[in-house]
Amino acid sequence: MMAMETETRPVDTPNEPYYRGGNQTRRWGGLLVLAGVIWLVFALVGRGPLFGFGFGTTERSAVIPAATYDVTAVRVIGVNDNIRLIGWSGEAVQLTGTRYGYGWNAGAAGDALEAIDVVVKQDGDQLLIEVQREPGLQMFAGRSPYAVLELSVPAGVAVSASTVNGEISGENVRGDLQLESINGEIEVDGIIGNVSLNTTNGDVELSALRGALTSETISGDLSASGDIRGAQIATVNGTVELQGASGTIEINSINGDIVLEDLHDAVLNIESTNGDIVLEGSLARTGESGVSNISGDIEAELSAPDGITFAASTVSGELQSDLELRERNEGRRALSGVIGEGAATLRLNTTSGDISLAE
Repeated sequence: MMAMETETRPVDTPNEPYYRGGNQTRRWGGLLVLAGVIWLVFALVGRGPLFGFGFGTTERSAVIPAATYDVTAVRVIGVNDNIRLIGWSGEAVQLTGTRYGYGWNAGAAGDALEAIDVVVKQDGDQLLIEVQREPGLQMFAGRSPYAVLELSVPAGVAVSASTVNGEISGENVRGDLQLESINGEIEVDGIIGNVSLNTTNGDVELSALRGALTSETISGDLSASGDIRGAQIATVNGTVELQGASGTIEINSINGDIVLEDLHDAVLNIESTNGDIVLEGSLARTGESGVSNISGDIEAELSAPDGITFAASTVSGELQSDLELRERNEGRRALSGVIGEGAATLRLNTTSGDISLAE
């Protein structure tokens, strides 16, 4: 019996765009995979040449020669630059630092390095230090050329420093500071002098501060500790934390918590739109303190040497207190009375939040 032969015919592909585009889709997919592999290799060898052909990220740097200036005030201006302030025992301000540039190869990195310059101008007792850039200078692989400036500052010299997309740091400074930052952090440990801050989108941390504090911040947290001798603070979208403050404390906050600990001899003037308020410590012997909050809780544990005349109220929250008051007047959401002689005055109120009181 003869076996029957069968004929295999190719399957016709429908003449529709979905089927016709298959080959093109595969080609694009292959190109995307290849591009991904190239980018991965670039990332892994980003600080050196790629396969020896000079396609990596190369760094070049140049030391800023040390120089001293006999002045009483310094102004430092930078963009993408880091500024460091160090207190020292010398009689003149000393400037040192390093410039950095990046490129595909040594030549490109060197060109980027030469495109920024640190310009220093002295006018009598005033010193201006500015990092200048050539017009149209671009980033390379997400990195701009920048400078790290280190200022050694004698006691009594006032410093004003500002930077955009950079950082300001320091330690053991013995003079007044005026610090401005956009998109960068500020961190200084050890300050004897008054501090003025103006920041946008960056956190601030000051420790061991002995002096007054003035601050305007947007989208950043503020933390300060030490012997803070008065504070005037305005903030939007950020937490305020003070430890060891005395004197008049004025805070105006929109959308952020306020925490004041270890207060002593303080007079408070606090207004908050949205955020919790925590207060702990002692008020001044006399003076009128007021704390108001629209949307947030108030937790207070305050005392005064000669006592407090006290009043608290909340519109839609709960009120809890373990205070022993004279002339006590209490309702569901209000409480007033006198502790001791009542020489100091304290008023607490919130619209939408709870109030908790303790001695």
